[in-house]
Amino acid sequence: MTDVLRITCFKWYDANYRWNKIYAHDALHVNRLRNMVDRHTTIPHEFCCITDDAEGIDQDIRIIPLWDDHKDMGGCYRRIKMYSAEMIDIIGPRFINFDIDVVICGDLDPMLSRTEPFIAWKDVAYQRQAFNGSMIMMDAGSQSKVWDTFDPELASTLWSSGKGIGTDQAWAYHVLGRDVPLWDQSDGVYSFRRHIEPLVGDNGVAKLPSNATVIVFHGAHSPAMKRYYPMHPWIVEHWR
Repeated sequence: MTDVLRITCFKWYDANYRWNKIYAHDALHVNRLRNMVDRHTTIPHEFCCITDDAEGIDQDIRIIPLWDDHKDMGGCYRRIKMYSAEMIDIIGPRFINFDIDVVICGDLDPMLSRTEPFIAWKDVAYQRQAFNGSMIMMDAGSQSKVWDTFDPELASTLWSSGKGIGTDQAWAYHVLGRDVPLWDQSDGVYSFRRHIEPLVGDNGVAKLPSNATVIVFHGAHSPAMKRYYPMHPWIVEHWR
């Protein structure tokens, strides 16, 4: 399958992950993400999961073994390698990576049809960082300088020094800067925390924007958190 878009996600367990006590991602989340993608695009694609534990993942999902590069740094630094030229052979010539906890609720075709070598989701939480790593599409290897120039010592200081937010996404922003193509609310991509959670009305229920396509659950939020369901019944409708 050399001429299709690869749609990827990462799944691994980190015992030191700061949100472990709130939620944990598992094979069910991978399978549901694949289901949502399949329901909402007509573009030929192959769904892949980059993981160190494939148990419970549906058999028609291609498993890409998770590498150990920068595993010892914790956080999401392991994702830095997806910028390397090796991904042409490991994943394929073009791919989009979704965080495992997004909820897809609308037509993906316009987003997936864009042709820029690199596109990311516009960061809505931190003005000092142009994009967020929750959703990134690229020609494999087109941004290899993110991997080739990776400096673990410098990368580990970006967040604490106020020069970036997160781990892998802070480094990618450090290298690529602000002038990159982006998806935002006009494309139907919304932050659950910033855009959707405040929409709960007097009836105690939130209604999605009419153009909603992807809802990103970043930070201490997950569609697996059932306490959100009474206020956000759209999660149950779409996250399946």
